[in-house]
Amino acid sequence: PHTLTTLDPNKFYVVGGLVDRNRHKSITLQKAAELGIPTARLPISEFITLHSTPVLTTVHVVEILNRVHAGQHWGDAFTAAIPSRKTTPTTTTATTTTTPATAQPS
Repeated sequence: PHTLTTLDPNKFYVVGGLVDRNRHKSITLQKAAELGIPTARLPISEFITLHSTPVLTTVHVVEILNRVHAGQHWGDAFTAAIPSRKTTPTTTTATTTTTPATAQPS
């Protein structure tokens, strides 16, 4: 899917609550495509490193979207909303993201 980079104030965002990665893999994505509904993923890997699967709770996704809508940078919104136990420590600024292993600009 498309990566969400900005929020459009003229669009409605539907946050899915169905995890479909096992028995019915990608069923929600397929249904959206059938209905012509645009989909997007959050730019998680561009700003933070998760220890496990990049599946977030609905509450975390809504908090991230609210923070970005309020003007916060994606990296800061992820850091604030996602519990630290799920992430690898990173240093994030508006232009770069670094981890202890890869100090490279994003």
